[in-house]
Amino acid sequence: LSAKGEQVRFTDWNNVAGKPTDTSGAVTAFTNGEAVNEVYVYLDGNTDLSLMVRKPNYIWDCWVIMNNFTLTRYEQASATMAIGDAKYGTFVAPFDVTIPSGVKAYTVDGVEGKTLTLTEKVTTIPANTPVVLESETAKNETFYGKTVAGDPKAGLLTGTYEEIRAAEGTYILQNQGGKVGFYQVDYSELSDEENEAGKPKVKPNRAYLTAPAGGAGVKAFFFGGGEDAIKSVFEGVAAGEVYDLSGRKVSKLQRGVNIVNGKKVIVK
Repeated sequence: LSAKGEQVRFTDWNNVAGKPTDTSGAVTAFTNGEAVNEVYVYLDGNTDLSLMVRKPNYIWDCWVIMNNFTLTRYEQASATMAIGDAKYGTFVAPFDVTIPSGVKAYTVDGVEGKTLTLTEKVTTIPANTPVVLESETAKNETFYGKTVAGDPKAGLLTGTYEEIRAAEGTYILQNQGGKVGFYQVDYSELSDEENEAGKPKVKPNRAYLTAPAGGAGVKAFFFGGGEDAIKSVFEGVAAGEVYDLSGRKVSKLQRGVNIVNGKKVIVK
């Protein structure tokens, strides 16, 4: 529960088939571990937490048993989901997140040729599961929850909870010249100074892609309709077209490494 001032109701015997009708049955349920509830309440700095056991006024004869009641304080974790006008994004959170209306979420499970294999998560993004997001409208929403320990990795995607520099050979989601795709990070021809300054960053609660064996030679993967929608960024490049290492089309050769017709051209 996350709403300030919201009343909390314990769901008694939520997991018990044939709910106990007397204290003896309640003791048995506790002994069998069948009466376990966890309630999380998020408070701001100006809110007090009060716990009460109240008899509803419409019940004339009732009883209450509480056993091993524990109140634990957790640090609240947060994760911001951001999707720009380009319609795509990546996301990972250390707790389960209900997928917002209008948003689709996919894990990237593998490749078939030059096409990524995607599996849609219908209602919930599980904790520590990086996904690709798709939305027709821009989104910027922050979620809160209790951290679940785990490695933020699923399929070809690896998530991060802090800002990192993208490692060479990995792929990051970018919008280059109006084309959204996972672009390969390749700075092998740059100097150490250019290497450090030029590497793109992966922000917190985002993910990068690692190609499986045999797929690392592809420069980028794109989204779209049809069987060949996700394809190499340099397929079909017109003669004479020049791209930088991030896949952006440039008007002329630049100092450093250029891609011309799929080949590296170095300008000193």
